[in-house]
Amino acid sequence: MAAAFRAASRLLHPFAKGNSWNQTRVQLHWRWQSTAAVQKARLEIQPEKRKPKTGILMLNMGGPETLEDVHEFLLRLFLDRDLMTLPVQNKLGPFIAKRRAPKIQEQYRRIGGGSPIKKWTETQGEGMVKLLNEMSPQS
Repeated sequence: MAAAFRAASRLLHPFAKGNSWNQTRVQLHWRWQSTAAVQKARLEIQPEKRKPKTGILMLNMGGPETLEDVHEFLLRLFLDRDLMTLPVQNKLGPFIAKRRAPKIQEQYRRIGGGSPIKKWTETQGEGMVKLLNEMSPQS
């Protein structure tokens, strides 16, 4: 940190040349900023002085929200090399998605026209927040 101040002082030195008041003012300004930064860092390092926080990370594979979204969802699914690796995936993925889409659309039509996963994930998240607020209201 001291090296940074020396470098900054060298950069600002021409503006303060010949005027010791300007030079002192610049040094005081940098010293004040460094003190404030150190105090802030100490607060971040000392967790007992911070209010505890709780985070919830919920993940799912997603799903098509409407029947029209089914083909696009399947296409992304079959082209995603993190999920699966297929031979000639850039050709086979679209072929499988196009062929499977009508059957999958029919299944989603039977349960209301789209995937319920978003609704259920949001419901679970709200339940987790309520439960955590009851168990640990200070966080």
